[in-house]
Amino acid sequence: MPETDLTLQPSDTLSQGSDNQNRPNRFILFTDSWLNLQNYITTCLALPINQGDFGAKYGAFSDRAALTNVVEAMKKVQALTVDFGNPKMIKELDDSNYLLKPEPPKEIYAHMIWLAMQLQGAASTYTNTLESIKDLLNPSMGTKEQRAGYLKEVLIGKGGLVSVAEDMTKKTNELRDKVRKFGGKIAEGNEQLVLYTSQSSTIMQAASDAIEDIKKTIERLKTESEGALKAWRNFTIAAVSASVGLAILSCLCLVLAPFTFGTTAAVSIGLGAGAIAAATALGIAADKQLKEYNRLCGEVKKSQAEQQKKVLLVSDLTSLNDQILDVGKGMKDFMTNLDKVEGIWLDIAGKLTNICTLYTPEKLSDYSWIVQALKITDATKKWHEIATITTEFTQNSLVTYEVHKFGSELSVKAAA
Repeated sequence: MPETDLTLQPSDTLSQGSDNQNRPNRFILFTDSWLNLQNYITTCLALPINQGDFGAKYGAFSDRAALTNVVEAMKKVQALTVDFGNPKMIKELDDSNYLLKPEPPKEIYAHMIWLAMQLQGAASTYTNTLESIKDLLNPSMGTKEQRAGYLKEVLIGKGGLVSVAEDMTKKTNELRDKVRKFGGKIAEGNEQLVLYTSQSSTIMQAASDAIEDIKKTIERLKTESEGALKAWRNFTIAAVSASVGLAILSCLCLVLAPFTFGTTAAVSIGLGAGAIAAATALGIAADKQLKEYNRLCGEVKKSQAEQQKKVLLVSDLTSLNDQILDVGKGMKDFMTNLDKVEGIWLDIAGKLTNICTLYTPEKLSDYSWIVQALKITDATKKWHEIATITTEFTQNSLVTYEVHKFGSELSVKAAA
């Protein structure tokens, strides 16, 4: 390593740009890929993991084998969400010191927060140590050899900055190993799940076919209901017309009765009875058609509700399938960024060791040379940036990430 590369600066400030004007930079592990991964985990938490829940949300399916398989695949993936964790789970714990213990939490999300807190502490240690070097190298502290010895002690001695770097390398590797194992499990689970979320899957085809069949059923029921409504109107009008017409004739016969020696009176009585009978028959027919109309309207509503469930299933499975495609990228990006976190500690440990090995006590005891050659001012600033960015992340890490809930209602029109 050239001497010009032997500075006290970190190789990366562990931050990346963001669209937030208040916080233009964010912690490198909190990327868009990470948010997509968290979105997927939140979605999996809402998956129906028994056939009763599945049927209640998405309606009935004749293919029981396909239904059993898709529910089992969802159940397997949802079980893995416990290994990943989420902000809500942490906030619901009774242990307020869950993230403050010497050993990391078992869930990945909590472990990431814990690691960020460890990074903040380590970066602060580097900042404070670099700021103290000026006093440490003050000529009043001893000879050049003594002052150089003091510097080496805080850099590479027991509990010094190299020890901090080695400890952070170990802690970063622990999270990486956990993420790697989880990645293998979630990949296996998704490999099974995608068999049912893809457009060509049996369950998707069944749902799509059901939507079309139900659409035809609704059109038929609406046509039949319109016919029943029309028949009810016709029978009702006929009943009223027959009743009124016969009633008028009956009255006319009564008026003519004195001139027909009672003959029309008898006819009047017959017409009155006929009016009642006709009106009754037509009224019964009208009532029957009204009941049929109401029944058909009820069937339309039931069919529309069933169609809504199938549309919701297609929408949810399509969304889930899209998210599955993001999981692999999210895991890969997260591992890459963990490599960067580990990299700054491996890099600085090597630099500090070489600095203490290559440079003479005359240089190591000279604070002016340290400032110029090892860029201590810039280094202090960058280590402070790491402490700041990780602190901001931990302070906002328990904000619940809200997403569209799997299984929440969508309109048929919106999903079409």
